[in-house]
Amino acid sequence: MEAAYAVVFTINRLPTLVFNSKSPFEKLFHCISNYTFLRTFDCECFLLMLSSSTKLQPRFVQCVFLRYASPYKGYSCYDPKTGKIYISHHVHFYENVFPFQKLSSIHMRMPQPSESMVRDILSFTNVSQSALSPSSFRFMSHFTT
Repeated sequence: MEAAYAVVFTINRLPTLVFNSKSPFEKLFHCISNYTFLRTFDCECFLLMLSSSTKLQPRFVQCVFLRYASPYKGYSCYDPKTGKIYISHHVHFYENVFPFQKLSSIHMRMPQPSESMVRDILSFTNVSQSALSPSSFRFMSHFTT
């Protein structure tokens, strides 16, 4: 659900040919879209906690970026340790780190393609039968694991 919301939010700010290279947001609000606040979905972020009560409590919380908080100028971030969702503008993003990708790679392995499955795919895409050597199966299985 959160991913769909983030995609729709981004698409509404992209220029389209239907509106003569203007975005739906620009047509509706008559102002140019600002792209500086857009972030990568599901990336790691650190949320600044402004309401820390003591000096010994952590000031930053490690979270995962979920979506843009629509009524606010901020971001909705999920803390996987506590299960809380925070909305804040004081967020630092690491857009190359994806915490949930590590979990999915451990728990969800892709099945190995069989030789007949690869042969069917290659024949469907009109690849010659000479490409079906045993070395090509090793090459393909290297990228599917």
